[in-house]
This record gives sequence, structure tokens and C-alpha cells, in this order.
Amino acid sequence: ISAACLKKAETLLHNEIAAGRCMPVCADGLDGVRDADCVVIAGMGGELILRIVEETPWLRDPGKRLVLQPMSSVPELRLGLAEAGFQVLEEEAVIDGGKVYSAFSAAWTDSPVEADPLYPTMGKLRPGGSCVEAYARKVLRELDAQHRGAVHTGDEERAAQLLAEIGRIRETYGIIS
Repeated sequence: ISAACLKKAETLLHNEIAAGRCMPVCADGLDGVRDADCVVIAGMGGELILRIVEETPWLRDPGKRLVLQPMSSVPELRLGLAEAGFQVLEEEAVIDGGKVYSAFSAAWTDSPVEADPLYPTMGKLRPGGSCVEAYARKVLRELDAQHRGAVHTGDEERAAQLLAEIGRIRETYGIIS
């Protein structure tokens, strides 16, 4: 979005740019970009990423790939993509600079997303590996804070829902404490 961000991307993607496999652009979302086989949107909030995807009609093509790395609002992004007809194809948890993130590829399929109750919070991450465990622990901390807030405000129904989700994540990902 900014010239400084573009410069950082150009530095990180130097080899890909030199090989002609990547063309970095500075734009408001994907305004001005007419076509691409693969679009990388990283380092932004999930709600902004979703807005960019929804405002770009040419991405609604099964041959186009998205590589997304949201910094926040990840459940909202996963659910919003599903509602817009996009399917997460692969997902990885990564640790960079001491912080854990989720990065995933997606494509438009216009078909229903899987109904796994953990999908909004854990996506396609499968148990195993230190990065997935670190991501699950991060999600558990976030859900625990939401649970404490629901208890504090007297929202018993929401508190119970959050507690059940916390339990499912702990059980599925083998996290004891």
C-alpha cells in the first residue's frame, strides 16, 4: 500500500523479480492490476485482505491462486473467504521474529467450505509440529481472553461456546496446559 512497503517487498523478492516470476506493485488493493496467476497479500489485517479479495472480480477464477498471510482477524478472513466462494487449499503455521502466524493458499471454487467447527480459528492446520502447536497456543490465549470478557459481562452463552471451543482445540492439538 505504501512506497516503503513496496521497497521492502522488492528487497525480499529480489530473486523472484529478477527471474521474471514476480511483479511487485504499489496500489490501493489490487486497483490497476488487471490479471495475475498468483497474488500474494501479506502483512495486513484479515479484514483488509478480505476487502481486497472481494473488490477484485478477476480473482473469481479457479485458475487464480492467492497466498495470504494475515496479521490479525484470521477467523474473520477464513469465514469471509468461504462466504465469497474461496476455499483454503493449504495452510501452514510459521514463526518469524518470535511471532507465530498462519499463511495459506486459496482459490475460488464457489463451493461450500468444510464444516469443521474449528475451521474459523484453526483453518486447515493439522496437529503436529512446533509451529502448529505455537499457533494453537496463541489461539487459545486469544479465546481465553474472550472467555474472560464474556464471563465478566455476564454473557453466559458466549462464555460456554468459547469454553467448548477451547476444549476442542486442546483435545485436537494435544495441548494440556
